[in-house]
Amino acid sequence: MCGIIGYIGSQQVLPILIAGLERLEYRGYDSAGVAIKETGDAITVVKQVGKVENLKQELVTRKIEGTLGIGHTRWATHGGVTNNNAHPHFDYHKTIALIHNGIIENYSEIKERLVSQGHQFSSETDTEVLAHLIGEKYRELVEGMHALGLTGKPDKQVFLEATRKALTLIDGAYSIVVIHKDHPDCIVAARLFSPLILGLGKDENFIASDIPAILQYTNEVVDLGDEQIACVTATDYTITDIHGNSVTAPRRTVSFNLETAEKQGYPHFLIKEIHESSRVIQDVIRGKIYNHQLVAAGLGLSSADAQLIQHVQLIACGTAYYACLIGKYLFEQWAGVLTEAITASEYRYHTPVTTKNSLVIGVSQSGETADTMAGLRKVETKPHLALIGLTNVIGSSLARMIETEHLILLNAGPEISVASTKAFTSMVMVQTLLALFVAREKGLVTENTTTEILDAVEQLPAQIDQILDQKKEIARVAMQYVRWNSMYFLGRGINYPTALEGALKLKEISYIHAEGYPAGEMKHGPIAVLEKGFPVVAIATKSVVYDKMLSNIQEAAAREADLIILANPGDKKAEKIGKHCLWVPETREELSPILNNIVLQLFAYYTALYKGYSIDNPRSLEKFYPDPDDLTAPPVSIDIDKPRNLAKSVTVE
Repeated sequence: MCGIIGYIGSQQVLPILIAGLERLEYRGYDSAGVAIKETGDAITVVKQVGKVENLKQELVTRKIEGTLGIGHTRWATHGGVTNNNAHPHFDYHKTIALIHNGIIENYSEIKERLVSQGHQFSSETDTEVLAHLIGEKYRELVEGMHALGLTGKPDKQVFLEATRKALTLIDGAYSIVVIHKDHPDCIVAARLFSPLILGLGKDENFIASDIPAILQYTNEVVDLGDEQIACVTATDYTITDIHGNSVTAPRRTVSFNLETAEKQGYPHFLIKEIHESSRVIQDVIRGKIYNHQLVAAGLGLSSADAQLIQHVQLIACGTAYYACLIGKYLFEQWAGVLTEAITASEYRYHTPVTTKNSLVIGVSQSGETADTMAGLRKVETKPHLALIGLTNVIGSSLARMIETEHLILLNAGPEISVASTKAFTSMVMVQTLLALFVAREKGLVTENTTTEILDAVEQLPAQIDQILDQKKEIARVAMQYVRWNSMYFLGRGINYPTALEGALKLKEISYIHAEGYPAGEMKHGPIAVLEKGFPVVAIATKSVVYDKMLSNIQEAAAREADLIILANPGDKKAEKIGKHCLWVPETREELSPILNNIVLQLFAYYTALYKGYSIDNPRSLEKFYPDPDDLTAPPVSIDIDKPRNLAKSVTVE
């Protein structure tokens, strides 16, 4: 959830820490802070509730100099949103400063023991307990040296060993970065189930929770593995496991640059990333389709394994889970295999049944989603044929967990906005190709049908561009519903998950309550809230349930609801029923969720955008209608890229 940045070198550290924290704001947070080893002996900690900008304002009046430091953006778990609970945290003697992502599950027991030894705590956090524990282990090691007659100043290996000893007592998940006032020549970092990377520069090195924080300075990185500890100096680094054994971790060069993480003229990352969806489709199918044929090597599954599959489990959270619901339809319809899409937070706490012929697929944009990773670790202990991971981040925990041949990269590129758009498109596309591959290898779809589907897939980028050309009309419709507090999204069949995802996207970024329903369920309760003008978004593109869908829409129209219908061009029936029609290029029903979701992503974006304008501008929006192409700044009242209470990478349970 939180953001981490650390630096050791010859430059003044404060500007580097602040720049890094600003590049990590997309992860979601409620406070920010820095700890800097000043030119003298002290470590100075400054932290503030709220945005990084609040921290910057606090630092304006402070003259802090030093070339070693750490910074953090916190998303509250243990303890409320207060300055005391913000990171970094000191140990008892204020010699150690620590930042931490994750959760220490046994912190209360450790805290009780430390309190009994005289420790006093200034926060409610589990993180401060770990800082005190490392300080206590450091004290024990130094006293042990003195008992042996060793009176010299402890070196950084003692600091490293104290951290290691403390971590062996920890249950939970963590990525930590620690500095010590007596060891200005090093930073100690460690991780377990929470992302952490080293950035390698010339006579300077970096530590971060995500690549954008350091990409301005270097594109050479090392990914720390679980239960690995790094001792980082300005000129080198060493990595050991939690038992002290040396570890060789490969370096890699990051393939994207800082410019790709910038807005490139768009007012928000979210709309920029929606516009990148057509390119994402092209990147996804590259290496997976060749000469209108599926390429097994690009799909993480051999032909022999595909033929053996009798059961599929799809594990994910949030938007990724809705992508898996679409995948469920495809695996069952094309490949004829029983398929379960399971929310990862539930998967880890019940007893899912797998067999030696089960294919299990875990999906996580960040590759760090705590519940998804826990579910996949549970799968590893159960019978299964193959375990496939879908992630957008090559150095993530998920990428390292899954065998190379069973890892599929989403190839969506950096997704900075908290609400996922282009990564969702990639998730659906990859599962579509996987389901088709399994069906083909089982002999359940003909060669002609496969070719027809792949032809339709290759037309998707151009069709997405057609939808993007209609953004002004979508914006005009969205503008009319910004003052409603609730909406329904209806779909049937494979587009029921599309309705769920459309509702989620709207509530995530506009804060308007929205619910997605199977359209046939409306009369079983939800229809009770309909009234004149109530906005109902209905997905009625061409499908085997098209007539049923129109019937359900009529039920809403009869209650004088405002129908916003997604339909194929020229659909006179939909045009007659709907107050508004948003036109979606016609494709095969199995591929329609990809196109329909682009429309719903745009609808959610413009609803949030114009809601922001309506809050800040008392005039009627019909008279005050900014052109979507001319927007140069976001509305003050809604931060579309960083919605309240949300984070990009959910690394806690």
